[in-house]
Amino acid sequence: MSTTIEQLLSQKIGMDINSIGKLSFQRVLAQQLQKFDCTIDQYSILVQQSDAVWISLVEAMVVPETWF
Repeated sequence: MSTTIEQLLSQKIGMDINSIGKLSFQRVLAQQLQKFDCTIDQYSILVQQSDAVWISLVEAMVVPETWF
């Protein structure tokens, strides 16, 4: 099921999981599962149905940068 989430990240924001590493992805995913108290199957559905869950995932995956 994490493949579904990887595909969503790729399709919606153009993120390649390999750019941050599988281990980092798995760590963020585990944190999200704990945060929303759900299984990977439940989360795969939830992340597609809830903007709040989607935004939480993206914010956890992306490192914000500021350029001056």
